[in-house]
Formats: sequence, C-alpha cells, structure tokens
Amino acid sequence: MYASSHTRRAGRRTALASLGMNRGIAPSPKQRALRIEPLEARMLLSAISWKGDSGYRTDPNHWSGGVVPGPADDVTIDVPGITVTVSSSAPQSVRSLYSTATLVIDGGSLTTATNSEIASPGAVDVQAGSLYLGGGESTGTFQVAAGAGLGLTGQVLGPTSSVTGAGG
Repeated sequence: MYASSHTRRAGRRTALASLGMNRGIAPSPKQRALRIEPLEARMLLSAISWKGDSGYRTDPNHWSGGVVPGPADDVTIDVPGITVTVSSSAPQSVRSLYSTATLVIDGGSLTTATNSEIASPGAVDVQAGSLYLGGGESTGTFQVAAGAGLGLTGQVLGPTSSVTGAGG
C-alpha cells in the first residue's frame, strides 16, 4: 500500500513539475495556454493621385491605380493648369484633398472629411451642387455661384483663403 500511494504522489509531482506548476514555478513558453484577442476594426487609408490632363473626377483612367477615390482616400491633384470636373447626381466624398488644379463642381456634391488645401494656382469653382468641407482647417480660393453651396462642418477656412459668391 505504501508503494502505490507513494507512486501516485510522485507521479502527480512529476506531472505538476512538468507543467511548471510545482511550488510557484511558471510554465515554460511552450506550456502556456494560447490566448487570442480580437483587434478593433481598422481602416487602411490610401493616397490616390491624379494623372493626365483635364477630365472628370469619376473617370478611373485619370487616377493612380485606375480607381476613383472614395471616402477613405487622401487625394492629390498636383497638375497645375488643368480642370477636374465633378458632375454627378450621386454624392462623392474623399478623406482629404490637395490640389493645384482648378476643381469645377457643376452637379452633385463633393465632401471632404479632414483638412484640405487648394494651393495656388488652383481654385474651386462651385457652379452647381455643393462642396462640403469637414473637420479641421482648409485653405484655398473658393468661388460659389448663385444656387450652389459651400458647407463648412466643424471646419475653419485658413487665413489665406478667399470665398466669392454671386448674389441670388
């Protein structure tokens, strides 16, 4: 009886020791339980740039990667002297916009979510439809025709900005 009881206790000690649980010894990395924690949802932002001459914003051939930018994209139109036209009944949006071109909005709307810059010699000409600037500070020259709109949501126009509009 002594031998079998001793063997069971010794066997238990051996099992506990092999798991690193005897006398407060931590288990080795190989013996630790695997713990998986979910990550929060993440959105990868992308930078998309204009290529080529004047054209419509909705033409994928004018954008790097052949894809029209969307709400998660930082957009660069760094081609002075061209005109990029926004003309769509569907609302369009981008994360941010940097442009040295003339941006003409002649239908629908374009919304930016964060800071945007229309750098010289660029300008925005809102002939019909609306431009909505959201969050932070944006700079540039903005011309707004009668019946068109320029909306500022949580937005400040920088000190070098100008806005002109037609009465009506």
